[in-house]
Amino acid sequence: MAQRSASRRGWSNDDVAVLKQLVRRQMPAQKIARSMQRSEGAVRQKARALRLSLNLNAWSKGDVRTLKKLVRQKMPLAKIAATLKRSAAGARQKAYSVGLLLNPRAWSNQDVATLRKLARQKTPAMEIARSLNRPEQATRQKAPALGLSLNSRA
Repeated sequence: MAQRSASRRGWSNDDVAVLKQLVRRQMPAQKIARSMQRSEGAVRQKARALRLSLNLNAWSKGDVRTLKKLVRQKMPLAKIAATLKRSAAGARQKAYSVGLLLNPRAWSNQDVATLRKLARQKTPAMEIARSLNRPEQATRQKAPALGLSLNSRA
């Protein structure tokens, strides 16, 4: 079997300009490589060295702005993901990474009243959480905000 000789070509300023232009057009690395007659690995290495993202599903500044706007409007995660054409997990992870809090279920007035009543009755935190159908940690975090203490309960 014949071996191919590896010939290395440097990157001219024109090559770099073409690479930047094709990356901005969101062309896949494989197509860029074919059009520039270079290996896909060489294209990926050069793009990385130039801090260019070949991730076609990367979050644009506009996507992040839209995400922030939708979270502020308290839109449900499923609708946010659908609007951005991304998975719910991806939208949740990006929201977390930019410091946004997605509140999957806000505390209703009835939930707060139940929490107050059960806390006054010295009900254990785990039972309070179970009756509210919430995680125990969420119940423990909400209680101090209402001036209640669940710390001494198992």
